[in-house]
Amino acid sequence: MRNGYSFGTTINPMTPFAHLHTRSWFSFRAGGSAPEALVAQAAAVGVTHLALTDVNGVYGIVRFQRACAAQGIHGIVGSTLYIHQPGEPPKRRRRSSQRDHPPEPDTLYPILLLAQDEAGYARLSTWITQAHLACREAPHLPLATLEGVGGLHLVICEAFRWDVSVLSSLKATWGDALSLELTHHYGASDQRHMRAVFRIHQATNIPLLATGNVRYATARDYRRYDLLTCVRLGIDVFTPHPERPRNAEQYVCDAAELRHRIPWPPAHDRAVAVATRCAVNVLADRVHPPYSMLCVDEPARDVLRRLCEQALAKRYRIPQTGAVCARARAQFEKEFAVITSLELEEFFLVVHEIIVAAEQRAIRCAGRGSAANAIVSYLLGITAVDPLAHNLLFERFLHGGRKGTPDIDVDFESERRDEIIAWMEERFGHTHTAMTANLVTYQLRSALRDVAKVLGWNLEIIGRLTAAVPRRRASSVADYRSTIEGILGKSPLVDVLIEHVSALAGCPRHLGLHSGGMILSRLPLSSYTPVQRSANGVKVVQFDKDDVEHMGLIKFDVLGLRMLSTLSEATTLIARHQARHIALNELRLDDGPTFDMIRRGETIGVFQIESQGQLHLLAKHQPETFQDLVTEIALFRPGPLQGGMVQPFVRRRQGKEAVVYDHPDLEPVLRDTYGVILFQEQVLDVAHRFAGMSLAEA
Repeated sequence: MRNGYSFGTTINPMTPFAHLHTRSWFSFRAGGSAPEALVAQAAAVGVTHLALTDVNGVYGIVRFQRACAAQGIHGIVGSTLYIHQPGEPPKRRRRSSQRDHPPEPDTLYPILLLAQDEAGYARLSTWITQAHLACREAPHLPLATLEGVGGLHLVICEAFRWDVSVLSSLKATWGDALSLELTHHYGASDQRHMRAVFRIHQATNIPLLATGNVRYATARDYRRYDLLTCVRLGIDVFTPHPERPRNAEQYVCDAAELRHRIPWPPAHDRAVAVATRCAVNVLADRVHPPYSMLCVDEPARDVLRRLCEQALAKRYRIPQTGAVCARARAQFEKEFAVITSLELEEFFLVVHEIIVAAEQRAIRCAGRGSAANAIVSYLLGITAVDPLAHNLLFERFLHGGRKGTPDIDVDFESERRDEIIAWMEERFGHTHTAMTANLVTYQLRSALRDVAKVLGWNLEIIGRLTAAVPRRRASSVADYRSTIEGILGKSPLVDVLIEHVSALAGCPRHLGLHSGGMILSRLPLSSYTPVQRSANGVKVVQFDKDDVEHMGLIKFDVLGLRMLSTLSEATTLIARHQARHIALNELRLDDGPTFDMIRRGETIGVFQIESQGQLHLLAKHQPETFQDLVTEIALFRPGPLQGGMVQPFVRRRQGKEAVVYDHPDLEPVLRDTYGVILFQEQVLDVAHRFAGMSLAEA
């Protein structure tokens, strides 16, 4: 071709090949495939270097890099951001209720930012955060932001829209860390745009970089991308729009196809050269706990041992000899060895700090969940349950083979939860704390509603369709074909509707807020993640709880419990009207009148045992001890209910059925529950004693 546009057809399959402009469905309706699907297709066509450059965020980068590691692909961290240039006042949409007045899309210019090192990733995270703070509805940055460089590679998309003088100024600042994107999808204007970019390259001497500008993994995913685009734009499939795809060419193509589309060898060489410079891995090989104020003058290991030794002497001292109980000592030493080997000393000290701060403020709190299986949690006051007295297994909570952070959930009085969160932000630093995200994906109802809108059905029909399927935990949409046909008739569009609804399974719909997971980072959060604001103004990271764990970040669940507020109010009222101080932690657990009340089923308002199902079970079970109440609650969990364990347990407890053990080795494990497995600890113990596994393996 003219202007030196030529390329040989023979390609060495071992030659490095990079796709550096790739969106997943974590661009929230601006991309059409899962990160894992993009990586799988890239591996199939011989891609060696792949960047994920989702819009205004890095939401999918953890899943992306995990998939890349499994496929042997060099996964590159990037993002697509939008720049507002000076001299072009943002056009205002005419919405009187809109707070941040986002600019119109035609005043914003897309760029790619690829992180080359950790400093570059931190800068990228900072800029993404700034973009979201500038405008929630249309995040963007002013052009002046791009004056700061280092650790990033900047790729100008749609360079034909840019002023040459602005690009020349960026060239002076960014130097070799700046490229102009060349891309082609056989669109009507693609050839003209490529020529325009080539002329800008000649005028500015900014290198050209070839990309596929990928929006979905394979050509067959084009329809899902078009559907999501229509949803994002609020139009139906019968309405033309310039942002809708014109063909199915924005997939992960192979090297031969991309070089055929863009016959300019230096642009492909440039892509590989840039790709090899980018070496950021967000997946952690260790946990990064925040700093504990308790270890300023001595190592965290020594502080943890000292605090636990003091509590051992208080809680487990043998009155006759004054020595610490040998079983408690052995359990502590076992747990301490695991905790220190995993370098989690500061994590436990930080949680201890939070509990102490709550107690100092008279905020009632209680640790729960598997953390109660650790004697260290008990000694530090994180939980109030003695794991030795209740035969709880530490390995259910933590063991030497565990990856990621242990899960410690703490309930606080719901009415005072905000107080402890405010203290944590002040204590650990506002730039070191934010809430964990909750990734809200399409469920059957939401998918059915959005697809039906895009296919053009009216609101009355859409309402009937969504009302005809379950709100949650619904099975495949195909299972409701007859119901849908009863509303729509046996139209060919029913097949289209079912196909598109099925295609949205697992697709992110929007970013929500986790119920209580708070991130406490050792370094400023920009070193790990961008931060944005939720609809109610709460700071939230761009990753969910699973991604956060893979990054080695600490998530501490700060949960609100109304029952704790009720207990505090009750003790206050008793003190006010009866002049009595009630120490709840010192109440006896064998109070006869209390158990009489429970057996009579007078438990409305009693936490955990007030539902209709629990009242029915209480009448059969007739608990007499606190351990019976523990069993009562365990029996009413989904596992025992669905496994048919309730009736055998109740009948055996009442002596109406013989206690049977399937093997003699099971008797020590299941004796307390009449041969019925009720607790996770029992499952672990069975695997340990009966199957010969270590507790860590179990």
